[in-house]
Amino acid sequence: IICLELNIISSCLYACIHAEVQEDRHYSIYGIILVNTFFPEIEGGAPGNYVGRDLAIRLNEETIKDATPNDFLVYHMHQHCDAEVLLFPGLQLHVNAEYYDVHPQNYMQNPEGLLTTNYIPPNENVFVMGAHEDGPRSIRLPYAVMRWWIMVKGNQAEINQEAVDCFFDHSKKPKNTGANFLLYTNSHYIDYREEAALALSKIKPIHVMGKCQGNTSAPPIVHRLQSPQCQPYEEKKRPPSVIVVSKEREERSNNYIAEREFRFVLMMENANSPGYISEKILDAFMAGSIPIYYGTTEVFDIFNKKAFIYYDVGNPSDALNRIQYLENNPEEYKRMLEEPILADGERTIEKYFSFDESIGHGLLKRRVREKLGFPHRQCFSSHASHSRI
Repeated sequence: IICLELNIISSCLYACIHAEVQEDRHYSIYGIILVNTFFPEIEGGAPGNYVGRDLAIRLNEETIKDATPNDFLVYHMHQHCDAEVLLFPGLQLHVNAEYYDVHPQNYMQNPEGLLTTNYIPPNENVFVMGAHEDGPRSIRLPYAVMRWWIMVKGNQAEINQEAVDCFFDHSKKPKNTGANFLLYTNSHYIDYREEAALALSKIKPIHVMGKCQGNTSAPPIVHRLQSPQCQPYEEKKRPPSVIVVSKEREERSNNYIAEREFRFVLMMENANSPGYISEKILDAFMAGSIPIYYGTTEVFDIFNKKAFIYYDVGNPSDALNRIQYLENNPEEYKRMLEEPILADGERTIEKYFSFDESIGHGLLKRRVREKLGFPHRQCFSSHASHSRI
């Protein structure tokens, strides 16, 4: 792919990089990678990048003094920053991975800690990307899709074509070993998630990682300024239908490795909120399992409804009956496992996954650039697109 840059003014990338806080560091790296993808002409890369970029500038009270209107700031709406981001003079992209807003300015407007789902800072130089509805300064792009791009490209110089193919080409779709029934991995307490785990454990024994075990009779553990945590069963009171994954295995494993042993994975969002689709369903697909999912029905615009189980918490019997049927009919389970991951092939790729000109003609990239007022990059290729159905 060869791209011609038009009318580019030199600009530097700033980010709220926090080396001391691991979660903040991850947030910063993800945001920087997105900016490098959509706006490669902006100078500054993530720590550990393999493309030879100088590091993005860490925003703090000193460095903000040198920032100009030509510079660019990427900021995750749930991280700490050492300077007031709204004072940054250049364009800003605020990335929201959650269904709610925890922007410092918004938090001050909500002293009781009330959360909103549609906050956009008032400054005209600020754009928001995430679950927010599309608008003049907002781009709806579910976090699951952003995480997919981090997985297939990330800080590397080249796209991981094998990872792209196994997601787009259903003949190369990952498959689980079928060794176990179901995996449930959570510590954050959500009542309907615990209830679903308990119901599923009555079909066959489930494996659990984290504090959540379907213990619906126990109240959540609540600490100030922390999300409520599940209360696991006491060792002697845990039913045989709930199997705890050993700590040693959990520590040396990651979700992809663990899930490859399971026919199903319970992946329910923290909330059913428009535009909010986290990496949970993505993780299950990439592990070769069938996701059991609950969240916004907008998920059907991205993922093939025949490839996963939608667990309606208001009417769970349909999902439970379907899962029981698949357990009793291995050929039907196999047929479901072989369904394509994406809802509508090339259209889905173009709308949600075209981060690069080599995928879906780069239509998503073009849309983001146009939204923020960047010129179109004229690209041509001597070979076919990487997009596959």
